[in-house]
Amino acid sequence: MQAFLASLSPRDRRALILLSAFVGVMVLYWGIWQPTQQRLSKSSEQLLYWQEAYQFVSSHQQQAKALKQVQSAPTLTADQARQRITQVARQQQLDIKRLEPGQKAMTLWLEQVPFQKVLTWLYDIVEKQQIPLLNVHVSRKQESGLVDLRVSFQLAGS
Repeated sequence: MQAFLASLSPRDRRALILLSAFVGVMVLYWGIWQPTQQRLSKSSEQLLYWQEAYQFVSSHQQQAKALKQVQSAPTLTADQARQRITQVARQQQLDIKRLEPGQKAMTLWLEQVPFQKVLTWLYDIVEKQQIPLLNVHVSRKQESGLVDLRVSFQLAGS
């Protein structure tokens, strides 16, 4: 390396040293400084987001507690829940293919039913009949607007 630098003219040596210093500064800037600043900026944004989320949750904590007390008001037996679910299904002209009662939950299957009717049916059961929904699994069918559905409802005492 020494031989190479000695073979260059003083002007070329100076230009090479300045270019090397410039490249070194750019590597430090692009490799260390800028990524650090980007991470700092992103962290600040995340901190602000989570502070706002915390403030929102804190300010609505009492409302959530009151809502939970209101929602847990009526409890139905498994037979009452089954009767209400099948009654609402008949009103919506939905055919329940399989109903599997359990101690803590009731699972039922509907096949090739219109999605809009399913939404109305679920709304009636959860909001009007006040039967808690545990989970829903929807599978889209080839025909437009039809779905297969597996729904679990929470029973009293669970």
